[in-house]
Amino acid sequence: MSVAEGTYYENLTVNKPIELRGDGAYRTFIDAGGSGSVISSAGIGPDAWIDGFTITNGAGQDLGGGIIAGGGLFLNDSDLTLSNCIITGNTAAYGGGMDNENMSSPTLVNCLFMGNTATYGGAIDNFSFSSPVIINCTFVDNTATSGNGSALYSEKNSLPVVTNSIFWGNTGSPIHDLDGSTTTVGYSTIQGGWPGSANLDSDPQFLDVSGQNFRLHPDSACIDAGTNPAVPIHVDTDLDGNPRFAARHCDSNFDVDMGCFEFSRLRIGDFNDDCKINLADFSILSANWATADSLTDIAPPYRDGSVDLADLSVLVEYWLFEFE
Repeated sequence: MSVAEGTYYENLTVNKPIELRGDGAYRTFIDAGGSGSVISSAGIGPDAWIDGFTITNGAGQDLGGGIIAGGGLFLNDSDLTLSNCIITGNTAAYGGGMDNENMSSPTLVNCLFMGNTATYGGAIDNFSFSSPVIINCTFVDNTATSGNGSALYSEKNSLPVVTNSIFWGNTGSPIHDLDGSTTTVGYSTIQGGWPGSANLDSDPQFLDVSGQNFRLHPDSACIDAGTNPAVPIHVDTDLDGNPRFAARHCDSNFDVDMGCFEFSRLRIGDFNDDCKINLADFSILSANWATADSLTDIAPPYRDGSVDLADLSVLVEYWLFEFE
């Protein structure tokens, strides 16, 4: 089912294996209006798929005993797939962005968890054998007011697996496991470090944190630092809709990046793909001035339908930059 762009004020229940596809996370919003979870699901398998939405302004499910869980999403024994979504501005006591309960093991791909708040699990809480698979996601500016699990909080034998992802700039320890839970992390950047294969603990160099632009600077260590086999075979683009396997340098290295955004030379103005940003690129942008050309419409949010001063400013910022 395709959903047209717009803002939908509702609490959505997914109770059957449906594919729900928005018109992109920058254009299609589900807003709970500060009441309940934005999306709830129970007893659903991996055939249910939610793609291309911003999920916002949720306040969670009341589970009784003062426990409020799952501001953005509340899953109970559900294994749905969430891809190309932005989960932001949600609150709860457990799992501000998402709460996974009772053997819920969703797959999360190309998602941005930003600005969610909870006592435990600012972005995600996992409870009772719940083991999400998290691939190429970015967690930033989430808060765990208890100090535990600003990105992931797992308890009661939950076993999350994180690959090709970035946990940076959150408030509270990024990952917290207890009661038999273990989070496995590989090929990811985790602030403060985390054991596992090829993990990093260095600033990912987002383009503009204050402007909430969490795409990667050309010098970021997260570029080409992921592992290709972890990316599901049906995934060939990032959250922006750009190719997932793009080389930073003018070479044949097409290793996937960490995080929900793949670095692309085109996205900072190398329109002719010659590894230099110069007059040739300016000429291409000028030729498309005041049009809806998708090649040169590069200023965030991407593809806003107009090549204008915002796009020129990106080109100017990286003027005369040369890639190795």
